[in-house]
Amino acid sequence: MKRISFLIFLLLIAIGTILAQSQEEKEKVKKEKVITNQTLKELKGNISVMGREEEIKEEEKAGSEEAPQGEVKDEKYWRNLKREIEERISQAQQKVESLKEEIDALYRDFYAIDDPARRDQIQVKIVEDTRKLEEAEKELEQAKKDLEEFLERARKEGALPGWIR
Repeated sequence: MKRISFLIFLLLIAIGTILAQSQEEKEKVKKEKVITNQTLKELKGNISVMGREEEIKEEEKAGSEEAPQGEVKDEKYWRNLKREIEERISQAQQKVESLKEEIDALYRDFYAIDDPARRDQIQVKIVEDTRKLEEAEKELEQAKKDLEEFLERARKEGALPGWIR
């Protein structure tokens, strides 16, 4: 019986402590002023956003890490970067097209020749070129993805739209 009453006593103390802490938190919230559109008109003076300074410093650090010191991201920078990516896309497209044409020619030769030994050689080349074609198509897809990422990055970093057209 004494143990139960002692446990109830401890439980009441714990509940009292929790209630006191929640009361203190409520008082802190009441001390903080909540700004709404209606109360914004009543405010006088400057408004500062707390906690934002750390985020701004982190963003500045991240921005400085991306661009080496002294590198200016102007129109020339963005145009050159886009031109390089577009050249990669163009080269990858040409490679894909030439491999497709070569594979088509190998298939025509394969069916035109009756010699089994020669057919085996052609079939090996077809397999090799098909593998090369798959790799070239992956390169092309990656280059297109790089272009999309470049356009997004340029937009986020403030490049003017005319610089990347």
